[in-house]
Amino acid sequence: QDLAIRGDDPPPDFPAPPAMPRQARPLRGRTLDFGVGGGRGDAGFRAGPPSDSPAAETARAARSQYDQARAGARPEDVRAASAQVAQARGAAAEVEAARAETSLIAPAAGEVGRRLAQPGEIVGAGFPVLLLTEVQAPWVTVTLREDQMQGVRMGSAFNGRIPALDGRQARFQVSFIAPAGDYATWRATRQSSGFDIKGFELRLKPVQPIRGLRPGMSVLFDWPQ
Repeated sequence: QDLAIRGDDPPPDFPAPPAMPRQARPLRGRTLDFGVGGGRGDAGFRAGPPSDSPAAETARAARSQYDQARAGARPEDVRAASAQVAQARGAAAEVEAARAETSLIAPAAGEVGRRLAQPGEIVGAGFPVLLLTEVQAPWVTVTLREDQMQGVRMGSAFNGRIPALDGRQARFQVSFIAPAGDYATWRATRQSSGFDIKGFELRLKPVQPIRGLRPGMSVLFDWPQ
C-alpha cells in the first residue's frame, strides 16, 4: 500500500509528539541521582514540583494587597493611629495655650493711665501691668456723716456743680452706699453726752453722659438738698 507523506507530517512509524506549552516553566528542586547497577552506571534526573514564574509571584502579591485593602486596617493599627491623632491634638492645644499667654486682654475698655511694668521686665502671675481708667463710666465719691444721711437712698438723684467745666450743673444718681473706714468716724469728745458718728461712702453716677468729665475732677454738692 502506498502512503502519501507530506513534509510537515511525521513518519507513520513514530507517534506524534505532544504539544509543547507556550512557556516552559523552569524546574525546581531538580536532583541528580547516580547509581551503579549491573556493572554499568545509571544516571537519572528527578524533578521536584514546578516553581512559579515571576509574573505569578507578582500577581499573588498584588492579590494579597488587594485582599488586605478590602479587609481594612487591623484594630491594633486603628488604635495606634487614634493615639497618634490624640497626641498631635494635645501638642496643638499646648502650642495654642502658649500663644494665648503672649497676649493680655483688658477686663474693661478704657485708657491706660499708668504703666506699672517696663518692657522686658519679668513680673509674677497676678501682678498688675497697666492701670486702666474707665473714662466712659465715671462716678463721684462723697463721704457723709450718718447724721447727714436724711433722704439718701439707692437711686436718689442730686444736683452737682463741676468747676473744671465752667461750673456746669449736672445731675448725679446714688449707685453705692457703704460704711466708710474707721478713719471717717467722728469721735465723741464726751462719752456721757455724745456718740461716735460713723461716716458713709456714697458713689454717684451721672444721669446723662458729661462731655469732658475726667478722673480727678471735683464735683460740688450743696447740702442738704
